[in-house]
Amino acid sequence: MLRRVLLIALLCATSLGAPAQEISHSIIGGDTLTYSYTPIDQVLSESKARRGLGRYLSSLTEPIPNSALRAPRLLFIAGPGYSTTTNLRLTALGRLYYPIRRCGELAPPSVLTLWASASINGYYNITLDGTNTFAHSRHKLSYAAHIGSMPTYIWGLDYEASLHNPRGKYRNRSLGIEGSYRYMVAKGLMVGGDVSFTMYNATKLDANASALLRNEPQRLRTVGIGIAAEYDSRNDITSPTRGLRATASFMYHPRLFNNLNRELWSLVATLSLYGELWRGGVVGLDIAGEIHPSSTPWMMRSKIGDDNRMRGYYPGRFNGESMATAQVELRQHLWEGLGVAVWGGAGTLFTRNEPWAWHQVLPNYGLGVRWAIGGGTTLRLDAGFGRESFGIIMALSESF
Repeated sequence: MLRRVLLIALLCATSLGAPAQEISHSIIGGDTLTYSYTPIDQVLSESKARRGLGRYLSSLTEPIPNSALRAPRLLFIAGPGYSTTTNLRLTALGRLYYPIRRCGELAPPSVLTLWASASINGYYNITLDGTNTFAHSRHKLSYAAHIGSMPTYIWGLDYEASLHNPRGKYRNRSLGIEGSYRYMVAKGLMVGGDVSFTMYNATKLDANASALLRNEPQRLRTVGIGIAAEYDSRNDITSPTRGLRATASFMYHPRLFNNLNRELWSLVATLSLYGELWRGGVVGLDIAGEIHPSSTPWMMRSKIGDDNRMRGYYPGRFNGESMATAQVELRQHLWEGLGVAVWGGAGTLFTRNEPWAWHQVLPNYGLGVRWAIGGGTTLRLDAGFGRESFGIIMALSESF
């Protein structure tokens, strides 16, 4: 009964303007609320639309297939979101799914996405990204570009400073362009290369932020090239119940192509495992790590806390050269599309010049509510807790 009421409400919302939605894979900045999809090639007359009302209502929960898609589909989503960093925000997203034919054979759908988000505290972000999938899914070409600005805080450049210093405030402006290519060398295993151009600009520093950053650079322009590998055996991209996903990437920033005249690099690796414990109960294990050299500027250093890992920590509350995190999450389906989740984990920051210490391991735990809104999409509301930290996250899709 509840699902019918929600579907009718969504239908009423679409009659007031453009159709709304969300889909199968990928996290969109943690925003959401209204959804549905409209095939571009679907042109119905008034009478056909009335006769097809039941079919339309059913389509609201129909997933976008990961297999062959024969006609383009256009999706739109708009609604509020919330996180510790951005406060209350409004996001609008449009997404186009389209097939690529080669030798008469269809590949899984390619995707082009444009989304814009803004909040009441002055945050905004505009992002364009896409992925082209070619026949047999052996080749993937991805690209992304974004521009954004966010008022943010900093407490220090190491653990002790971050724990005890008063916070400083500044505005972080950023611009980024990325491209990547992946080739499937075996079932589930893809390798490839990455290229990126990134600009950071810290402005409007208050007195505390200026004192904390001391002689650190406030502007950065850099070009990076890298290699990456990924293995994925999950049974579902958006809400997996078994399988694993492992990624590793190395990015190199030559001295010649950044304004700091330094060689920069980063190594990032993740491992996510999933398994079914009992009916409706799924456990997930997520491990992630980053390594950066001591020459890394503060705006590119590892940061504890985001919407997916070490939830509840303000990003940048603790930061350092390198980072390791781990979390275990139990997800339990309750009724219809409703579910709950609890998790626990820890993270630590470290440098090569300082000894590692147990007291610097940061705890993380929390609980959340899940609602499967159709199309392979999960609406997530989490409350995360940590050392001198608490946050609420509303996002679209699972945390990992």
